[in-house]
Amino acid sequence: PPQQTEQPDAKVRARLARPTTWCRIAWEGEEPAGAVGVAEHDDGHDRAYLWVLFVRTEWWGTGLATRLHAAALAEMEGRGNTVADLWTPRENRRARRFYEREGWRVTAAERPTDIGLPEVQYSRDLTPS
Repeated sequence: PPQQTEQPDAKVRARLARPTTWCRIAWEGEEPAGAVGVAEHDDGHDRAYLWVLFVRTEWWGTGLATRLHAAALAEMEGRGNTVADLWTPRENRRARRFYEREGWRVTAAERPTDIGLPEVQYSRDLTPS
């Protein structure tokens, strides 16, 4: 099996510490219901990266994912980004349908992950149509 070289918490903390990272958490009382995060690519200000969009199972179908996604798009557009990218597990049909419904288009890129789930890349134009 793949070896993990860094704890996930450390990776998340490092990403959140970057000045170009934005994150929003939706709360239900004292429990997180979902989260979304945006970062800018290291290679240019015009491209953004949706690095997390997660909604707990009990919140599926409530519109929470759509609202978090819309907040992320607004953040990216407000930063002046014109293109956004994301990676999602190739076999996660639910997530892929959501992104496609929200205007994302799959690219030809795929990559392995350190946990053995191949991912596919999606891209989206952020300029008004």
